[in-house]
Amino acid sequence: MEWTSLNRLREMFFEFFQTKQHLKLGSFSLIPKKEETSLLLINSGMAPMKDWFLAKSTPPSRRVVTCQKCVRTVDLQNVGRTSRHGTFFEMLGNFSFGDYFKREAISFAWDFVTKILKMPTDRLYVTVFENDDESKLIWEKEQGLDPSHIFKLGKDDNFWEIGKGPCGPCTELYFDRGEQFGCKKETCGPGCDCDRFVEFWNLVFSQYCNDGNGNYEDLAQKNIDTGMGLERLACIVQGVNNLFEVDSIKKILLEAGRLAGVEYGQNEEVDVFLRIVTDHIRTSVFLISDGVLPSNEGRGYVLRRIIRRILTSSRAFKVRENFLSKLAEVVAEESSKAYPELIEKLDHVCQVLQFEQQSFGKILVNGQKLFHGLAEQLKASGRNEVDAQNAFKLCDTFGMPFDLLSDLAAQNGFEVDEAGFLELLNEQRERAKVDAASKNKAWKEKLNLSGVEFATDFVGYDELQCEGRLKLILVDGKQVECVTASDRLVGLIFDKTPFYAQGGGQVGDSGFILNSTGNKVAEIVDCKRLEGTLFCHEARVLEGVLKLGDVFKLEVDSKHRAAVSRNHTAAHILQQALINVLGAHVHQAGQLVDSEKLRFDFSHSKALSAVEIAQIEAEVNELILSCVEVRTKLMALDEAKKAGAKALFDEKYSQEVRVVEIGSFSKELCGGTHVKNSGELGLFKIVSETSVGTGVRRIEALTGRNSLSFCEELVKNCKVVCSQFKVENVAVACEKIAELKTKLKVADAEIEELKFKASEKLFEAALIKNFFKDVGLNFAAFSSELLSGKLLKSFGEHLIKTDENLVLLICSQVEGKMVFLVGCAKKAVDLGLKAANLVKILAEIVQSKGGGRPEIAMAGVKTKADLDIVRMNFEKVVANALKK
Repeated sequence: MEWTSLNRLREMFFEFFQTKQHLKLGSFSLIPKKEETSLLLINSGMAPMKDWFLAKSTPPSRRVVTCQKCVRTVDLQNVGRTSRHGTFFEMLGNFSFGDYFKREAISFAWDFVTKILKMPTDRLYVTVFENDDESKLIWEKEQGLDPSHIFKLGKDDNFWEIGKGPCGPCTELYFDRGEQFGCKKETCGPGCDCDRFVEFWNLVFSQYCNDGNGNYEDLAQKNIDTGMGLERLACIVQGVNNLFEVDSIKKILLEAGRLAGVEYGQNEEVDVFLRIVTDHIRTSVFLISDGVLPSNEGRGYVLRRIIRRILTSSRAFKVRENFLSKLAEVVAEESSKAYPELIEKLDHVCQVLQFEQQSFGKILVNGQKLFHGLAEQLKASGRNEVDAQNAFKLCDTFGMPFDLLSDLAAQNGFEVDEAGFLELLNEQRERAKVDAASKNKAWKEKLNLSGVEFATDFVGYDELQCEGRLKLILVDGKQVECVTASDRLVGLIFDKTPFYAQGGGQVGDSGFILNSTGNKVAEIVDCKRLEGTLFCHEARVLEGVLKLGDVFKLEVDSKHRAAVSRNHTAAHILQQALINVLGAHVHQAGQLVDSEKLRFDFSHSKALSAVEIAQIEAEVNELILSCVEVRTKLMALDEAKKAGAKALFDEKYSQEVRVVEIGSFSKELCGGTHVKNSGELGLFKIVSETSVGTGVRRIEALTGRNSLSFCEELVKNCKVVCSQFKVENVAVACEKIAELKTKLKVADAEIEELKFKASEKLFEAALIKNFFKDVGLNFAAFSSELLSGKLLKSFGEHLIKTDENLVLLICSQVEGKMVFLVGCAKKAVDLGLKAANLVKILAEIVQSKGGGRPEIAMAGVKTKADLDIVRMNFEKVVANALKK
């Protein structure tokens, strides 16, 4: 057995199985198909091929070989604590869909490990399912494996299933690392908990389907599904003890140590930190490059949690601001041969990581403040444990990682009710599951599509009118025979339609249904796709009776379709313009195109500047003025991707796809409707650019008549502004506005100064020198209708800086807003008075809340009477505080 790099092992696996007539496929995205609701992220080699295993769709070949990116976070808390747990891994696999079965699968596996990898046969062992005598005989009689190296194990070990879907018995290959890694027990062998026997390849004989409730049915075809962890195989071949010492992974670990100024293998705390960073940065880079962005739910939350575990564990070490970006570069470089897209999307990956690091830095600071505030309350009540409710609030509401909470608690002598916290967390997850399931169930139950065995023929790419036979009528989700005129919406499904069904971010068509005499008998307000192949027209019947089997003329509103198509084509041009101006990291994160506007969400970590927006608009409008042809063609999926057509990360595509080309400027896979020539867009105008989440921006823009109307309204408003300033030129009007703003700023400053002087008079009248004689503090309590907001706070700070012996109360009533401010000057604070505490006591008296610093604090109240009560109690509250 020769030392072989991880990247070369991947290549050898592909090369071997290609000689066995297997089609090599690239890794599927880590984001499951939209209809795969049971998975958050792809966690096995077979997961993206479930439909092929179930014979629901036809694979590109009956024999396939892949190296699939996988993410599993079940043991997230163990990552870093041990040398073998990880969240990201690559799964090598060879698959057969109704072609070969046990005999060939076992033969291929044995040949690969003994002839290609040259593993010593005396160190190889296998396990088989206890009821699978056939596999045992194949290993023993046909492959010549020593019977003492074959072990029968039960269902827990040798029956593969992962929830609902294909499953079956399996046989697993083990490598004996040697007695020095064993437990010394006589029963030690494959399946033992010690580190001697390493399972590295699982051959699953997929012949059943689990319905999710433990019921098994025979599959229509017998399949082979194998999985061999690439990193685990590399450990064996390279003779290292854990995945972090594999060549390309160790480079990441060593770079993390170099950037943090620490060395691996010298200190357990350091080793834990480096293992967490190494595993999690790999996972983060692959997730982001596949289109996942940090968020507070779903797979985005998985990514955010993983990134924050890196940052939380980094707190004890001096890491640079670009720590994550530098490591991301190493990950991309080490994996670029197999995954070239990592280099292409590296800028985007680094931007997302940088943004998340910056935003989490603020959370860390706020989290520490929140915890210390809670710690004071707990100490005051004599408790030394953070209860489950408070722990959950800190983590769920304020975004504090549980690891950080545990660390802060330990540092301050507290324990955390982790069991109670996990119980609340599980309750929240269950509520979310139940809610999602109930919504899904309600939708399924609402629609009655029993007995439907036809598909709607869509002809709307080329025609806006056609005749169609009414095949199905849905009223409140139930099938009926006929429907008459009313205001309610009904669902009409025809055998043929020119109406585009909502999809790909494009709204459905609207229009009319006409009878044989040309009368409009129904208005179509929307069109949606049901069960993938049925186009359901949401309609309001205008006159007569619509019966099943009748033939009608379906007519799309051509103006609505044209406006929607303009915006859809503009969205394609916009995406390429964004890439040209901002960089290759930009990709679509969502879109909506209707007849009014286009809304385009894209990956980018900061707001666009006015210059960038102008550049993007200019690129789009230049292409519009060039009047380039917009072409659509059907192509094989692989051919389209090789030609450079852009595709969405989480979209499911058939083997034949529709490609939309806009001159040589843009090429995308798209099923939507488009104009024939870019000149039809008329004018493109961006009207807003905003944030919709971490690392995602949104542009809203107009085309055609809507953009012209927008510009007309701008011109109209400019004329109004000019007339107000009695000028004819907009530029001159802008100069006048700037002058006016300067004058207003000066006037505001003068007004504030006057308010300050007037308030000082009120203060002087209220000031009682040496009011608290025992401690030598001055006292002032008064009301003002001049001070509010920042001005009130500034005035209070001014007074306590001027008089270091002052205790102050100002009640403010300005424009219906009533607040009070408490100030404690230096001597008062030194004596133990804290404005924040005084405000809290006074606010509670009038059933309100407030807060602030020891020197200055404020609270709002509901009525003037509340302010009077606060003023009446202020002296007493201060006196009591001084006594304590």
